[in-house]
Amino acid sequence: MKYLILLLILPTLIFAQAYTAEQLIDIGLQNNYGIQQSEASYQVSKAKLNIARWDILPELSANLNYTHDFEAAQDPNSNALSLRLAKKISLNDQSYYQNKYAKYDLETAEIKLDNDKKDFVFKVLKAYIDVLNKQKQLELQNKNLEIQQSILTQSRMLLVQKKNTEFDVKQSEINVLNVQIAIKSLENDIKNSRRNLFNMLNIPDEFFAFSEITVPDFDNLPEFDVSQVPELVVLKRDIERDEIALTQSKVSFVPDLTMSYQYSKTKSGYDFEFDNNRTGHTLALDASYSFWNLFKHGQEHSQTKLSQKIKKLNYENSKLTLESQYSQYQTQLDYLKEMDELYQLKKENTQDNLNIAEQKHELGMIQQIELDKAIYEFLDASINAETNKYKLIELYESINYLLSKKLLNKY
Repeated sequence: MKYLILLLILPTLIFAQAYTAEQLIDIGLQNNYGIQQSEASYQVSKAKLNIARWDILPELSANLNYTHDFEAAQDPNSNALSLRLAKKISLNDQSYYQNKYAKYDLETAEIKLDNDKKDFVFKVLKAYIDVLNKQKQLELQNKNLEIQQSILTQSRMLLVQKKNTEFDVKQSEINVLNVQIAIKSLENDIKNSRRNLFNMLNIPDEFFAFSEITVPDFDNLPEFDVSQVPELVVLKRDIERDEIALTQSKVSFVPDLTMSYQYSKTKSGYDFEFDNNRTGHTLALDASYSFWNLFKHGQEHSQTKLSQKIKKLNYENSKLTLESQYSQYQTQLDYLKEMDELYQLKKENTQDNLNIAEQKHELGMIQQIELDKAIYEFLDASINAETNKYKLIELYESINYLLSKKLLNKY
């Protein structure tokens, strides 16, 4: 199935000459080994429940017997065909409790599988945003390099004209080197980030560009709801599972009452004639009590209660930690939103300043170096605005991940 999906999606990628976050996530969900292991674990839990359900059913068996008596004077060959139906019921019926455990474990495994998928989607999304951010920075830094090289050329010309100093030229050379270093660093970071991302997706990188992500509505922040947080849901289910164990351990204190019923029907005869019929019904009630029950099961009961108490404390601690993290996310989101407004305002002002500088340059009122500096200020403001935007997107999706909400409004 996964190969069919790859065959359907990859031609779209190649034709579009660009990756999208949704396409890469869809491929990864089908192709990642960790997700496949989680799905296999879920199927194991499903099989355990089926086994537990079969154990609850009454035992039904058939037996065909053929006997030859070498010392018999007559009719040495005898045969019997029997059908047996039996069921044993007790207060501490293991098959009943194993079935309850298996049902709980299957539901928990399904939650964990969904959480593993969401965890994988979040990791891919973070890696995608990281590459996208660096890809945008690299694009702007390349433009910045052209401006810095132009400023350096103008500085050297001004030095020849005695309108500049060697200090100004040297400063321009340093600025060019700084941008070149930043570009090399970004190229290396992008290379490593893409390698890690596509290793996670388990597909080769065709080195296409990354398409932009739709900017979400940052004001539409989901509320903290403990019933929706997978980590807390799983911890709470573990506490509820211990309730089954406590009930089972309490039953162990009373005498072990067991009722069993057996129905059998046998047809027998000689030489496969089956002319003799016999039907049997057996009902038995048994009561037993071990004198060591109070001591043995008392310790088991106490251990289970302590284990549940530890889990409850872990649940409350995890809840406080997640609530604190959610509060920090809210504070950080407000900060980044304020910074976004400031960066956008700075970008607009540098754009206006650039427009004025272009008009003055056309009129011969300023030199090229001053125009290049205006362009540099606009590019610098653009880099800061873009970086802050991607931080906002990643933080917003981090909140969705924390609260198990849909990532990219889809996953």
